Amino acid sequence: MEADEAINNTTHVTLKFASFFRRRVNLSQIDFSFEGNTLRHFVEALLQKYDVGDLLLEDGDIRTNVRVVINGRYWNLLGGWEAPIPEGANVTLLESYGGQHASH
Repeated sequence: MEADEAINNTTHVTLKFASFFRRRVNLSQIDFSFEGNTLRHFVEALLQKYDVGDLLLEDGDIRTNVRVVINGRYWNLLGGWEAPIPEGANVTLLESYGGQHASH
């Protein structure tokens, strides 16, 4: 599939908000759709819909105290910003625990 075709596709995921994300949006889980199929596309759509940019990003990158989990795996282990998010994926946003930091 060409890159332009991927951008025009809509991906549907189950989005779970935990920790401070849940407190901010007052939701624990929703069905969420976005154009494209990568973490970059997902974050762009998320920030258009929910006021969580200050919780999620710092200097244009995922904050070190945040975990983005795609189908049980950390985003940074799946390809960083270009990590693929498949149709029907489970995506969880949460705060890291115990002072651990996600690497970029």
